[in-house]
Amino acid sequence: MIDGSRRLSSWMEEEVVTETSVRRYWNRHDHGDSCYLWFKTHVRSSDVVEATEHRRQYEYSVNGRKRVKPGSAITTLGTKVDVNGRTVAIFKYKGGLYAIQNACPHQAASLHLGDIEDIDGTPCISCPRHKWPYSLEDGLCLLPVDCRAECYPICVRQERDGSEIVYVGFTAISDSLFHDDSF
Repeated sequence: MIDGSRRLSSWMEEEVVTETSVRRYWNRHDHGDSCYLWFKTHVRSSDVVEATEHRRQYEYSVNGRKRVKPGSAITTLGTKVDVNGRTVAIFKYKGGLYAIQNACPHQAASLHLGDIEDIDGTPCISCPRHKWPYSLEDGLCLLPVDCRAECYPICVRQERDGSEIVYVGFTAISDSLFHDDSF
């Protein structure tokens, strides 16, 4: 997670061109105890929906099931991006940005379509299929099951045109960027 005020200051850009002519920009930057390669998502931080401004309205049926109220606006809170050979969901909650794998580890539902919940002070994304909550901070499922989604460090960089672009950090370049199985 990164709050809106912190920005990375030292960037040494290198360009990686794969065999399929896909350009990936990455940067080595020391972020805590680990060193990450930062991949540009081409998503402006201002384009990521602030979840606290789009709370869904729920009602409960007679049998106790929670459902979205008819006529309630449904907004997709997550932004889905493909970066470093992986599909990642980016969320903004209370001004902080979070990145988590998009496929639910339980049954591969798209987490970017899920709902944000605050469970005991922990921001979570609920899987749209079975409502399993995953912490946006560490990916741990808050149910008593052994299931964890991969979370990624995230940062925002101001571009030359003044826009603020979201970058996602990885510890290595994905092998899939260098393979072209389509021939």
